[in-house]
Parts: sequence; C-alpha cells; structure tokens
Amino acid sequence: MKRILAVTAVVCASIFSAQAATTGGVDAIYSKVQFDDVLATNEVVVVDFYATWCGPCKRLAPTYAALADEFAGRAKFVKIDGDRNTSLTQKYNVHAYPTLMYFKNGSRVLKGKDMDRSKAHLRSKVDSLLN
Repeated sequence: MKRILAVTAVVCASIFSAQAATTGGVDAIYSKVQFDDVLATNEVVVVDFYATWCGPCKRLAPTYAALADEFAGRAKFVKIDGDRNTSLTQKYNVHAYPTLMYFKNGSRVLKGKDMDRSKAHLRSKVDSLLN
C-alpha cells in the first residue's frame, strides 16, 4: 500500500509540474480551465494548436518561440497539444496542425489558415493586434 501511495504521489507531482510547463516563452496549456484563464488575463493571445508527431509543427516551433520572446510582456504565446486537448480542438474547429489562432480581449479575431508561417508574416499579424 505504501508503494502504491508513493507511485501515486510521483505521478501527481509530475502532472502538476507539467501544468506550468514553459518552453522558450511559450506556455503549454493542458486544460480548458487553464486556457480560459489565459484568455481572461491577457489582452493578446497567440495559440499554436499542434501535435507531437507533426513535422510542420516541429519546424514552426523555433520561430514561434522566438516571437514569444520578442513580444514578451505585450502578447501571450501558448501551445495546445490537440491530441491531448480534444475539447479545445473541437470547440475551435481545429482540423489540421499546426493551426494558429489569435485572440484579443478573450475573443478569437484571426485564424491562421494561410500557409505562410514565416517570422515576418506572423510578426505582422501580432503587430496588427497590438496597434
């Protein structure tokens, strides 16, 4: 019984530490509640719906992280693993990865349907929301 409790404690600790995971200025979102909190407390939020197996997602990650650093304090950049957060992918009609969405004052204002994922193009979208 003590061994089961110890294993349970380790698993719970790893889950809760993952809830606050941040990579290169990009926060990982693990639940609808967490996402709603981010939308409520940030004026501009950029969301990357991705999958761990997705090649284009992996190629976008360094650019996305660099933009998160560039816009730190002015816009919040988050990532959502669509395979692990199906309620959010369904709510926002995400059917392909990566899908970028842009929120201002809690409302979705842009959805990245185009294939241009260059740093300059993404920067211009964020700039347009900040001005």
